[in-house]
Amino acid sequence: MRILNDINQSNEQDKSRYRNNLPQLCDEIFITDGGLETTLIFHQDTDLPYFAAFDLLREQRGIDILKGYYHQYTATDIITALTLTYSDEATGITQAAQAAGIPIAVPFTVATDGHLPSGESIFEAINTVDTVTNNGPAYYMINCAHPSNFKEALATNATWLKRIRGIR
Repeated sequence: MRILNDINQSNEQDKSRYRNNLPQLCDEIFITDGGLETTLIFHQDTDLPYFAAFDLLREQRGIDILKGYYHQYTATDIITALTLTYSDEATGITQAAQAAGIPIAVPFTVATDGHLPSGESIFEAINTVDTVTNNGPAYYMINCAHPSNFKEALATNATWLKRIRGIR
């Protein structure tokens, strides 16, 4: 959060283009990916043991690398935190996005039984986050899971399904 605050404070004049009109909330397919680790390793020749960017936070040089990477996103339209495994994690990230005034997409992952690793169903996780954050996420996604893992969970016409806008 410190890195985001530093970047936001230095670029308050930057305006995002879509923040209040997210194209992925229309009825068309929307595909995107930032790729932090891929960019750092393959485009910036940064050494990331085990493909783990968090290791960069141990030294100032690493923090500077992360600041440089995130600087290109200072006019951010939306934040996406991938592969969330329980509703408390999603709630905290959503609250941080709300405090920054930036929309967030919340992608949960599920195990082979269609439940999050926490044991929550997709519905329970979405309902919990929406209740605590007053429908904070712009939308939800499911990622890092084979479609057969969540096929049954989505076999309903319940209104909460409209909150899911992506599968990655």
